[in-house]
Amino acid sequence: MLDKKEITKEIPRGVKWILILYGIYLAFIVFGIVVASKGASSLGFAIILIISLAIISFFIVIIEGFRKAKNWARILVIIIAFFSLLNGIIKFDATTFFDIFIGIILIIINGLVAAYLIFNKEAKDFFRVRK
Repeated sequence: MLDKKEITKEIPRGVKWILILYGIYLAFIVFGIVVASKGASSLGFAIILIISLAIISFFIVIIEGFRKAKNWARILVIIIAFFSLLNGIIKFDATTFFDIFIGIILIIINGLVAAYLIFNKEAKDFFRVRK
């Protein structure tokens, strides 16, 4: 029989940082809801609220799955990082310095997240499916 200490896994530092990052993403989403709902009609507000709640729920599920070492959460974060990386590259076509700066930040952060989850042995071991 397995000891309880053998069952629980220590969360690697990089995974903890990604959890914090996704918590920050969640805070920005909530802030975006507040900003987007200003001046919206009742129908517009309802649509914004429904879409926002779906996005918030999605992020909460990912954060919870990540915390519990679920490999599907790791794969979803890699996919999200890939699309955010593409978004950062697209931002280079922007005309304002701020958009280009945000594009650079997106490329750096999401590139590091994807590389860590794909190549880091400690992260792969943490998310390894146990039978």
